[in-house]
Amino acid sequence: GRSVQKIFSAMGNQLVRLVVTDSLNCSSDTLVQQVMVHPKPFVNFGLSSGRLCTDSVLLFNDSSSITSGTINRFWWQTGNTVFTTSSIPFNVTSPGSISIRYAVGSAAGCSSDTLTRVFTAEANPMAAFDAAGNCTNRSIRFSNQSTISSGTIAAWQWSLGNSTASTQFNPVTTYTSAGNYNVQLQAVSSNGCRSRTETKQITIDATPVAAFTNSTVCAGSPAVFTANNSMQAYWWRFADGTVQTTAQAQKTFNSFGNQLIRLAVTSSQGCVSDTLQQTVPVNDKPLSRFRLSSGRLCTDSVLVFADNS
Repeated sequence: GRSVQKIFSAMGNQLVRLVVTDSLNCSSDTLVQQVMVHPKPFVNFGLSSGRLCTDSVLLFNDSSSITSGTINRFWWQTGNTVFTTSSIPFNVTSPGSISIRYAVGSAAGCSSDTLTRVFTAEANPMAAFDAAGNCTNRSIRFSNQSTISSGTIAAWQWSLGNSTASTQFNPVTTYTSAGNYNVQLQAVSSNGCRSRTETKQITIDATPVAAFTNSTVCAGSPAVFTANNSMQAYWWRFADGTVQTTAQAQKTFNSFGNQLIRLAVTSSQGCVSDTLQQTVPVNDKPLSRFRLSSGRLCTDSVLVFADNS
């Protein structure tokens, strides 16, 4: 026919011969012509940066090769979008499969095969937590509530706002000063996908200190005990096991000696003090007595009475 197709398996110069014959069966001289067979590019590409995670930006780079000549044409397809540069960015918006088709062409006009690769993007975790406790010098417990739509969470990175870091699932810490603290948590999946950092501000209130004053305590007489600070709640406990819950407690001790008084207080923020244990001396009650020391019990007499307690 007037045109033929031929696939050359090797590059380089190839001799092509042509003889034509007319309708009278007359043949031309043989035309011998040298044809240059150019190499076909070998297409290849790879992921040069980014993690296969939701909300990541991936960069795919050309890594094609050619035996001789140069590659100057690029063709990428992701979904219905076509790019013609040597590298392309790709925004991962959801977990699942990412199909990339790629082909290149040489300056001589030769095109490569089309290479298709499928990548799998993993889900990012979603970091979340709560805190239990709000008082200085008390254990503050954090409850990890992080989730992931598919896969597993393998690591947790906490910054607790008091120069303490933790990788525990539910860390526990204490704060020595009242104030606001920024706590941060980032969760990491088994595939290395990271959540956005969850930040919460927690308020730590001062833990009160229990203290009291008391009147002189005498056996057999009511003694008054007064808490030093105005608090939300009070808890007094005396040595005989009786309990009182007012700011000012009254107690009568029947015998002299030392008595152990316990007091704990609760602030309006719900912080409970340590229990104060304080020994109070109970003084013996004097026995009042007197006697007639001189004089007669007669009219116009002067009597003298003397203490005999």
